[in-house]
Amino acid sequence: MDEDGFNDAGPPVAQLSVEPDIANSSGSEQKEHAKEKVCTQCTCYCQAPPQHVPKNYTPCCLPLGARISSREIQMFPEFRDNLLRKNGEPAKTQTLRTWGKHRARAHKQSFWDGKWIRVWRGQGHKDTIGWLLITFWDEIKVGALDHGDCVREGRPTWDVEKFRQKYCKGLDTDYELVRIRFEFRACRACL
Repeated sequence: MDEDGFNDAGPPVAQLSVEPDIANSSGSEQKEHAKEKVCTQCTCYCQAPPQHVPKNYTPCCLPLGARISSREIQMFPEFRDNLLRKNGEPAKTQTLRTWGKHRARAHKQSFWDGKWIRVWRGQGHKDTIGWLLITFWDEIKVGALDHGDCVREGRPTWDVEKFRQKYCKGLDTDYELVRIRFEFRACRACL
């Protein structure tokens, strides 16, 4: 457990149950889960602006009953093909973030709760690329990045220095990044 009371092991990824795990939940968490509606129909609202998305729904690209986070993650446009596995691009299964403690805590809660997070193309116009489920969470110093991180970021032919220069520009080697590994499901409208 970290200082915020989170376990970095996270939820069992194979379980996408809407029911709370009573053995691992406090009473307040059970009440929160009981308030969530179970979705029995898949509907694609993935491309709708957030204000037009029904509060409780299952996107067309996720299993029925999947729990959805109100959080979002934005990706640089150049990672779209990696996420969608288009044009022979290698898969992107990891992202590094420079989040402050509040934002990191909110996303870590989605990780612990086993909730899927909307992935936006971001940086200006937003459209949904798909949804991700965080499967691993830790913090790593910029100087500790290795070639495995380049591979998981969808840049297997890059050396670590090139990666740092492009995506960690201006960050000291002692700066701590949030490292997130994830399972990704593309929005069917993107395929």
